[in-house]
Amino acid sequence: MSTNINKDNDLKIDEKEGEDYLIDLYRERHFLYDKRDRNFKDNEMKANAWLEISKIMIEKNCGNYYTPEYCQKRLKTLREKFSRLQRNDKNTKSGSAASTEKPSPLLNQMSFLNTYIQRRRLISLSIVIIFLPTCIKIFKNM
Repeated sequence: MSTNINKDNDLKIDEKEGEDYLIDLYRERHFLYDKRDRNFKDNEMKANAWLEISKIMIEKNCGNYYTPEYCQKRLKTLREKFSRLQRNDKNTKSGSAASTEKPSPLLNQMSFLNTYIQRRRLISLSIVIIFLPTCIKIFKNM
């Protein structure tokens, strides 16, 4: 784990703790991630929320680099990593050798997003190739 040294107060803040706190602040503001929230499309409210999160992170000595832009970018990266970890976890075949890796704590920390993230289904290219000639014939006959 890396450590961030705040030069103003010579306090050492663990970067992981900062991320945990950032995730907690994000979780408290549903309109940042819940598309059903009536304020989800309110860009001014979102900008104010990121500014507020930034100020709180800096006040808690997590680092002066926690600008609103950095907080937003960091959360996006964490969400993408969370989705990737979940996808990889679901793609593990039954009967495959047990993994020696510990499950990422991120899976547990960001599990509140499971209700809000809609996964896209991917269509296999082989399925498209098989059914494409049939679809072309149907459309030609219309």
